[in-house]
Amino acid sequence: MKGKKQMLCILLGAAVFAAAKISARSEYEGVTSLNRPSYGQGDTSYQVIVRGLGEKEIPLEVTVGGREIGAAEWDETARQVMESLPERILGENKSLQEVRTDLNLISWIDEYGMKVRWDTDCPEIMDSFGHITAEDLSSRGVPVMLSVTLAQGTVQKEYEFPITVYPAILTDEEEAAAGLGKLLSALDEQSRTMETLRLPEEYDGKMLYYRMPDDSGHSVLLVLGVLLAVLCAAKEKVDAGQREKRKRSQMMLDYSEIVSKLMIFIGAGMTVSLAWERIALDYEKMKAAGRKDTRYAYEELCAAYYQVKSGIPEGKAYRDFGRRTGLGCYLKLSGLLEKNRKTGLKNLKVLLDAEMEDAFEQRKNLAKKLGEEAGTKLLLPLFMMLGVVMVMIMVPALMSMY
Repeated sequence: MKGKKQMLCILLGAAVFAAAKISARSEYEGVTSLNRPSYGQGDTSYQVIVRGLGEKEIPLEVTVGGREIGAAEWDETARQVMESLPERILGENKSLQEVRTDLNLISWIDEYGMKVRWDTDCPEIMDSFGHITAEDLSSRGVPVMLSVTLAQGTVQKEYEFPITVYPAILTDEEEAAAGLGKLLSALDEQSRTMETLRLPEEYDGKMLYYRMPDDSGHSVLLVLGVLLAVLCAAKEKVDAGQREKRKRSQMMLDYSEIVSKLMIFIGAGMTVSLAWERIALDYEKMKAAGRKDTRYAYEELCAAYYQVKSGIPEGKAYRDFGRRTGLGCYLKLSGLLEKNRKTGLKNLKVLLDAEMEDAFEQRKNLAKKLGEEAGTKLLLPLFMMLGVVMVMIMVPALMSMY
């Protein structure tokens, strides 16, 4: 059944392929013309197969240039462009007879592939980019003649746009600022022989106060403060993770020692509770004498011992000990100690013996892992020393060449 389905799929694919080839051949058979790209779209390349030049069909690449406006249709096309050109260049102005802001003098018309070049008869009023260059303009407006040259291919023609440039409509604040600027310019001309320019304290009946802009870059300090706060928070999080990692690593290293001490004390005839008490008290004595640093596993062991002393059931104290450490090996140990209350010390000794072997194996693997990490951390100083040595060798060699 599967073979029939596969064969049917193959036949169906072959049929679709044959139909597509026949359709493509009928579509491209007997090609007599190639479409030319529209105005301004550049050249387009076609791959065609030519038959009749020889015994075999020959592949040929044909490049067709973009369409250009002919002399016969130029006048009509130019008329359409000139009709739409005022709207294209107005910008924020209402009309070309009331120009108060810069014009948007375009340099290219996409739909016709035309280049556009501008010029003015009054560059002191408006330049060829459409920027108003004059500062003082008559309120009655200043006439300016814009010249525009349309070009495509080898054909180009020049046309003219009469416009009227008016002063910009200013807000009250802008007008006051412009008036104050003129006053300051006049005062500057009058006080060229003095060391300083005295700023007016009053203008148009209003008291004036001045200050220098805050360009000292002090705002960067605020950004740096926020960035520092984020970095401090990130560092605290990383440090907490590192502390937790060191704590877990230290507890894993101490596990085999704790299991070994339990084995020794239980083997000497002590009960689990007495052995636990002996380990906890010995640790506290050595810590008080300064012969032992703080060990997290022993601290949790002491906490469990004092729980029992305060009246908490022994089994619960062992369970809490395992949960506080959060490590599987200690959870397993707490489970063994709790189970001994039901099965007796004989089975506990056997179980602790096997657990001690596993603990020492884990300790050996952990020590090996820590050694590998330490070796990896040493790679950076080694590479830095190598770089210093290479600089010490290369710099004298390069200096001797010049």
